[in-house]
Amino acid sequence: MTSTSLSGSVEALMRPLLGRGAQAALRLRLALLAGALVMLVTTLTRLPPGFYDLVSRPGRRGAHDLAARVREVHAWFAGQPVYGTIGTADYPPASYALLWPFLGWLDVPTARVLWALSTLAMLVWFSWLLVRESGARGLAEQGFVALLPWAGYAGAATIRLGQVGHHLLPLTLASLLLLLRGRAGWRRDAAGAALFTLTLVKPHLSAPFFWLVTWLPRRWRPAALIVALYAALTALAVAFQGGNLFGVARDLGDEAGTVGVFAGHGNVSLLLWALGLESWILPAALVMLAGYGVWVYRWREADLWLLLAVTALFTRLWISHRHYDDVLVVFAMLALFRVAKFGAGPERYPAGLLLALNWALWLSPGPWYSSDPNSTLDYIFRGVIAVVWLLSFGFLIWCVQRGVTLGPAAATAGADDAPRPRGRRAPDAGRYSAPTSARASRRRK
Repeated sequence: MTSTSLSGSVEALMRPLLGRGAQAALRLRLALLAGALVMLVTTLTRLPPGFYDLVSRPGRRGAHDLAARVREVHAWFAGQPVYGTIGTADYPPASYALLWPFLGWLDVPTARVLWALSTLAMLVWFSWLLVRESGARGLAEQGFVALLPWAGYAGAATIRLGQVGHHLLPLTLASLLLLLRGRAGWRRDAAGAALFTLTLVKPHLSAPFFWLVTWLPRRWRPAALIVALYAALTALAVAFQGGNLFGVARDLGDEAGTVGVFAGHGNVSLLLWALGLESWILPAALVMLAGYGVWVYRWREADLWLLLAVTALFTRLWISHRHYDDVLVVFAMLALFRVAKFGAGPERYPAGLLLALNWALWLSPGPWYSSDPNSTLDYIFRGVIAVVWLLSFGFLIWCVQRGVTLGPAAATAGADDAPRPRGRRAPDAGRYSAPTSARASRRRK
């Protein structure tokens, strides 16, 4: 069965439920409003305990990862050995240089309070960006979009442990919007490169997005600035560990090789480990990352949100991640929302179905919520969520390669330095991407 016929089959199944025309629009608005209310209740249930754990709770459930980063940063810049000495230390040197302004001068209790405040600010900023850029209109749509980052099991875990996911997603989106909009210049490129460099504090969560920064702006300056900034941060950090870059890299490699990929779920690293091919994990990750860069280059004209979503799911499936890194799926859900809202063909119906499936899993308790992390129920959940992610990944790739456009004024992600056109924006057009460049317009003609 072809993908087009599959979309038609899904449409045939869903049309009796949705109806046609105004009736379908009303039902969708009511469904989104109900979803927003459910997410509001879930947010109010999950966030207060999460922030309590982050700020006050002792033990492993309370800011465990943040406390580990504080110890690592303090030891690093005190010249003490970190790799092989502190069991949790598996971040590259530049990450500690990026974390020092936030954690290097604080004790753990103060760092917990500061991290809670910054997490809350980042969530508010991310919701504002998503509502503005998604094309959501009306209370139901905007409420649904705004609450997505707040309501999921991964978001709660990110808050509770003091992880960086809530900081990285809005920085990634903001950096791309800066680089793809308006007239190109040193100030805009420097700002976008600086924002993206901050996301490299956790490279395995942000590295694949570097291909978007490299290929979509159609100029080398942003990527070159990011590489230069990251190299400078690495050199600065290594200077506090004796200045031996190769020795530090060797110690990091030895430490990273001891990280248990079995702790994650739904990724290629775990699959290779389960097949007894643990020595292939790093080579496979590098080959996949390079291959994905070629794919992004080939489809760099596609819709920005589709490319963001495919990159997010690739990142989640590509290498070992724990459940808190499932926050990446927010980008995929936003893209599915846009396809369901703005799609001009049968792709709207499978997009709506996949959005509903991802949303339901996002609001579930998540993996490892039971007292036995190896319970049958947890294994079933991990299997189901991996299947849904793979289906979403394949569908979004199909949308990219089929040339799906999202809205009457949808533009390609590859806009460069064209000035923003004046005049009123089409009522259904989101403000998520830059205007189409003259060069891209001539190609399409």
